[in-house]
Amino acid sequence: MFTSRTLPILIGMLMTFSMVIASFVDTLSRDSYFILSYLSVIVTFWLVFFKKISLFRDRAVLLVVASFLLFGISRIAWSFLMNDDGLSIYKNYSPTASRIILGAFIFCVCILLKNELKCFFSNKYISSVIKVLPLYILLYALYDIFVLHKDRVELDTNRATVTAYFISAIFFVSLHFCAQVKNKLNVSLFFTNLIVSNAIIILTQTRAAIAIYLLLSVFYTAIVFRKSLNVKKVSMVVVLLLIFAGTSYEFLYKSRINEAITETQGYDVTKPGGSLGDRYTMWYAGLSAFKHAPMGESFQARNDFISEKIAAGDISDSISVYLTVHLHSELIEVLSLQGVIGGVLLALIYLSLLYAGIRNKNVLLIMITLCLAGYGLTDVLFFSRESITVYLLCIAVALVTGGKEDTAEQPLPIDR
Repeated sequence: MFTSRTLPILIGMLMTFSMVIASFVDTLSRDSYFILSYLSVIVTFWLVFFKKISLFRDRAVLLVVASFLLFGISRIAWSFLMNDDGLSIYKNYSPTASRIILGAFIFCVCILLKNELKCFFSNKYISSVIKVLPLYILLYALYDIFVLHKDRVELDTNRATVTAYFISAIFFVSLHFCAQVKNKLNVSLFFTNLIVSNAIIILTQTRAAIAIYLLLSVFYTAIVFRKSLNVKKVSMVVVLLLIFAGTSYEFLYKSRINEAITETQGYDVTKPGGSLGDRYTMWYAGLSAFKHAPMGESFQARNDFISEKIAAGDISDSISVYLTVHLHSELIEVLSLQGVIGGVLLALIYLSLLYAGIRNKNVLLIMITLCLAGYGLTDVLFFSRESITVYLLCIAVALVTGGKEDTAEQPLPIDR
């Protein structure tokens, strides 16, 4: 009774609450995530060693578990071994690494209690909360713009780029729940959320998110409704998206697009290049550091090497301010610090997620993975505590509720 009813409800409630509240009160999301993760560790050991439930029932997801576990352990090991220069920056790597490791145990619970958790998420009240979540996020976004008079939507993170990255995963989960039962209400809500979510992403003015989320959300829509596409409805949605994009172009992101074009055309690694140009320089510097120390090095050693390059005039000094944070590319950041081993383990995370998504025909998992990898091309999500927490939660929900092209009928909800 406890395993089949009470435990899945408790775990499901924590997963839902932590994911839903992330956009509004980050501290509550963080606290509930840790409660969920510690509970998942206990439950995993209890079910595996005492109840003799096998984790090998889904080998593809088990590979995902292993990849996150190994990457998290490698990051903690690197932080411990290299932290001989007393820099506070290591305090940002260890907490994210611990969340990644704990997330692996949440994925274990998703394997062990998949059917029970799937029943929980099919409950009409739980699914309804997730379906309308983008609308509540829109209200918060409008509050940011019109009441707080912010130039970019930041929500509770106070960082527009981080907000854009993690709400993308939340939006895909919401779209997924709307598409599970294709009645008139859910289909209408799906396309409403599609428009609303793209509007919010645009309001963050995060270039990578605007492009990647728009492409992936349209692609996801085409996959989900490929057997029942209504040309009239699709045309209306496309027209509305184009109208919004067109009307907002002049005052929202025209300047940022023009900046990107100008910076790319006039790029010189030895000169300041603006936001995008400096990113190119950081990537060059990170790859140079990786070639210098392919097996990894400390944070201070990497920065000293890059600083020497700057002093020699080989690299623009405009990136100096970023050296105490990160190099704005997930793979390059990992390669420049953790070396080949870290890079391979990071690639394993992406590949294992894609493999699990393709093998189980889990379109939702594939979309979340493409967001995670796509945004990682120009930024570092595994450095952000908020982003990685939300992505781990959304991946867990995808592992439980997605699959078979995300269109299979849902089991009857738990009777309360």
